[in-house]
Amino acid sequence: ARDDLDRLTLRVLGDEDGKKLMDWLRQSILEQPVALPGSDPSYAFYREGQNSLIRDLEARIIRARKL
Repeated sequence: ARDDLDRLTLRVLGDEDGKKLMDWLRQSILEQPVALPGSDPSYAFYREGQNSLIRDLEARIIRARKL
């Protein structure tokens, strides 16, 4: 269930190497613009999908630490 997946995410990404990877994902994807002036509007949907995945992983790590 959700708790199992949360715990798995924490096991995989909760150590120092996982933190480095999550920091890189946050910096290289989440903290970048979703859309640029003149870009195809559908690109923003694609970028929000990337952002959503990173936010989901971060939320799972936080939840698992509270279990």
